[in-house]
Amino acid sequence: MIKFAAIAVVGLGSLLAAPSPDQWSAALQSSNGSSLAGSATAEGIGTADSTLVKISIHGAPPNATLPWHLHTGKCGATAAVVGAEAAYPKLHTSASGTAEGTATLAVRPVKSGAYAVQVHRGTAAPGKPGTDVIGCGDLRPVLNKMPGQ
Repeated sequence: MIKFAAIAVVGLGSLLAAPSPDQWSAALQSSNGSSLAGSATAEGIGTADSTLVKISIHGAPPNATLPWHLHTGKCGATAAVVGAEAAYPKLHTSASGTAEGTATLAVRPVKSGAYAVQVHRGTAAPGKPGTDVIGCGDLRPVLNKMPGQ
C-alpha cells in the first residue's frame, strides 16, 4: 500500500509540473520605442487542428488600428505568420490605448516549436523587417493546474 501511495504522489507531481501541450501564454513587451504592454494566450480547441489566440494590450497609441499575429520563431527573430493573416482581426484601441482581440486559427502550433505574438504599427519599411513591431511576447507552455486552482 505504501509503494502504491508513493507512486501516486510521484505521478501527481509529474502531472502538475508537466507543460500542457495545448496552452501557451506570453507577456508582451514594448518594441521600437513604444510603451505597449499586455498579454496573449493560445489554446488548442476542438479538433487537433484549431487554436484560439487571445490578446490584451495597454499603452498602445490611442484610437489606433493595429495588426497583430502569431509568428513562428521568438521575438526579434520571427518568421511566418501562423495560420491565415485574414484570421487576425485588427485591434482597435480605445482613447486610453487599450484593446482586446481573438483569432481562431485552423492550425495548431507544433508543441516543440518557438512562437511569438507581435503587435504591429502598420507595414514595415521595405528592407527593414521588424521595424513596425511595437510589442512582442514569446509564447511559453502553461503548466497544468489542479481543477479549481
